[in-house]
Amino acid sequence: MTQLDDLQMYFGRPFQVDDHITVKHPRIGAIIDYGEQRYRRIIGALTTSPSMMISVLYDMGVDWEQISDFELFAIHLRNMLTDEDSAFIFDGLRLNEYNATRNAKGELVLRSVLTGHEIGEQQYFAIADYMRRIHGIKHVVRKAGNFITKRRMIEADREDRMSEAAVKQESNSYLLPIISALLNSPGFKDNLEEIWNRPYFYVTES
Repeated sequence: MTQLDDLQMYFGRPFQVDDHITVKHPRIGAIIDYGEQRYRRIIGALTTSPSMMISVLYDMGVDWEQISDFELFAIHLRNMLTDEDSAFIFDGLRLNEYNATRNAKGELVLRSVLTGHEIGEQQYFAIADYMRRIHGIKHVVRKAGNFITKRRMIEADREDRMSEAAVKQESNSYLLPIISALLNSPGFKDNLEEIWNRPYFYVTES
């Protein structure tokens, strides 16, 4: 399995997880055409950990400390992604062809009904780590020491999510202020057309 390489990401190279999974590195222009909010939904589905959904999972009757990142993705978040989303972020892979099942070892996997190819926890973490690195997203893990702390964490998460929802209503774009700041920076040489063709990692790391 290919290791993460910052230099390759800087130049927008795709990331090959295995023979069936290649993750694209979209250019800024492609993200703009696809829709930034749609794109961020894809990123969220691929990188969100249970600790980022504490109250949501609680309301679903799920303990965030008892579900793994891969279980969350395979059972819940994967369904957020359409065929168009899969085509945008993967080269030839369609997640809707995959069903959650157990392999011979009893491990949870996603198995293609067409090819039999399986996506396990290792492949998922490779994809998630790649997307987190490109987008500057930290892998969040939160643990409660006791029942009282757990209840407080659930309520705090609920309040945070309400605050974030209000902020999102006021802010439509994550990329706009970054691109605007770069274009107005005296030492930055790219123009709008050049930024349009740059990979995401190049722009956010510049």
